[in-house]
Amino acid sequence: MTSTTLIPAKEHKHNYFLYNDPATNLLTWIPWDNNEALQYGKQSGALSLSLSEVSSSWPLISYLTDDEDYKQVYKDYLLQFINEVFVPSKLSEAYTNYYNMIKDYAYAEESGYTYLRYDSEFDQAVETLKLHVQERNDAVNSYL
Repeated sequence: MTSTTLIPAKEHKHNYFLYNDPATNLLTWIPWDNNEALQYGKQSGALSLSLSEVSSSWPLISYLTDDEDYKQVYKDYLLQFINEVFVPSKLSEAYTNYYNMIKDYAYAEESGYTYLRYDSEFDQAVETLKLHVQERNDAVNSYL
């Protein structure tokens, strides 16, 4: 494998590549197409936080979840993520700021160029984002 080789991973190879970084001689995970990363309960979609449905058909994830040390690292990352990144108050503030910046433009969209039928659909979408952040944060707290 050369240093510029990108390897599509075997499982769901449409979601990430592995890169052999010559500076570290380590594989680097390069995710892409993360548009569904925050979904849950979707038909054949995201895994549960507990990863309890992972089996030998997911060898890499299975290997990690079977090891208590790695499982603790996973839990530590989850906790760090909800405490430092996916913080409902911070994201709600960001969503509100962005909403205020673009709402006039969203309201001015012309039929045929938007999925919005009414201004209230845009308003509701922002509230749905805020609720989603809180629900996912609560889900992680509940799991941990």
